[in-house]
Amino acid sequence: MNIEPWGNCDPSGTNSSHGHGQSEDCTGIYLATSSGIAKWNDLACNQKIGGFICKKPCDGEHKHNICGKDGWPYVNGKEFHAFPLHSPGNYWQALSICNKHDAQVASIHSNEENKITSALAIGQAGGNISACSWIGLHSANGGSKKRFWDDGSNVDFGKHVEPGSLPLSDDISSDDKDKESHHCRECAAINGNGHWKDMNCGANCGAVICKKECRNPE
Repeated sequence: MNIEPWGNCDPSGTNSSHGHGQSEDCTGIYLATSSGIAKWNDLACNQKIGGFICKKPCDGEHKHNICGKDGWPYVNGKEFHAFPLHSPGNYWQALSICNKHDAQVASIHSNEENKITSALAIGQAGGNISACSWIGLHSANGGSKKRFWDDGSNVDFGKHVEPGSLPLSDDISSDDKDKESHHCRECAAINGNGHWKDMNCGANCGAVICKKECRNPE
């Protein structure tokens, strides 16, 4: 994400265009454009917003876990990155973006991978809990309990599923995965609160989380 200090007409010092409103003595960061530009805005200190950013000293050696020239965070040999969709897009548009970066829509197989993907989705949401980022999980035949990942990997991890979502399982054979994927009508995404959510593949999300092999970790 690019950080450019102060949005248009900020800091204004007051919440009134005439300069006589409530004093704005605190500052927040907001997502200004769909391409990921964030800017500062002065706010009244008693104004309620969706989140806050903390900072503290790092004790001990810090391992960045950044993969080579891509600069993507990685864990267990896999690297992840969230790409905003310039206008909210469906799953097939999201898949195209990952493919352009020699990646696939992310599958998740551990708590470590879930932490990375959830953090990326929350970052893209910018405090909007209803915002979503596509991941590569599917249910076969539009409502079946059978689940599979778009990259062909097993469904072996399923924490943080929203209430009402279908249960996760991997009782579909590998021979059927390719066959049934052509008829898939259900997809999944991560909401702005870090939880997984069933989605219609033709619905719109603001971002996609991509995943690929990390070949040159730092």
